[in-house]
Amino acid sequence: MMFPPFARQQLCNEKDGELLTCPICHDVFKDPKCHGPCGHYLCESCWLKCLHSCNDVCPICRCHLDNTLIRWDQGMIMYMSSVQIKCAYLRCCWKGKLEDYANHLENCAAKELENVQQIAEKEIGKLLNKLGEKRRTRSRSRNRG
Repeated sequence: MMFPPFARQQLCNEKDGELLTCPICHDVFKDPKCHGPCGHYLCESCWLKCLHSCNDVCPICRCHLDNTLIRWDQGMIMYMSSVQIKCAYLRCCWKGKLEDYANHLENCAAKELENVQQIAEKEIGKLLNKLGEKRRTRSRSRNRG
């Protein structure tokens, strides 16, 4: 199960941040997987890096890695699904379960407002550039004449 991306500061409970942080990339787990024999969790991409660069040993406990034993863990999926997070958009007051976050983002008014604001800022920048160019052109014309 893949969860929408979220940052550690969005977690409502700091203890969740400790439990859900990958010891390799130091970010909140992205597609967490567990190595069955040792029970350590890493992001799927971090496990793949370890398999290619760590001589097939777990970077935490140094036990032998068997890539066929790196799997999703139902307990972790259930735990992550129930974690309470805040919306990433500062003007939004939404708090809820991670499993509901993707649906929230589809309808988040603060997200739409931020997108519109970014577009408006780009357009204002373009207009200011055009205005500056016109002023420079007029100034050059006056200096010539």
